[in-house]
Amino acid sequence: IDLLEIGMELDTNFILENSIYNVDLNVSYKYIEDILLTLKVRFCFRIEPFNIVVDQNGNEIIPKDLLLNLINITIGTIRGILFIKMQNTPLCKYHLPIFSSLLIERMIDDKLN
Repeated sequence: IDLLEIGMELDTNFILENSIYNVDLNVSYKYIEDILLTLKVRFCFRIEPFNIVVDQNGNEIIPKDLLLNLINITIGTIRGILFIKMQNTPLCKYHLPIFSSLLIERMIDDKLN
């Protein structure tokens, strides 16, 4: 299907009192104007010491390489979830593609700036 579009949206947030850093990822499969599938997931990571991701004023300061690792874990896991959920459907042939490091880094740069 040449008109199949796979979209991905990323967001992050944190729960300061629990030292939890959340990575939210929304993946959608769209054909022309019809949304065929949407999967929204939140991955919660406990990070110790938490002051490497959030400063004393509550500002997010996560190192880019750590965020890149968390996003790669999230994308790999969501790829497996989609594989299982799409089995025995017409979408089973359209796996979540492998995204280039440059695309992921651009997403991170957009998030951090």
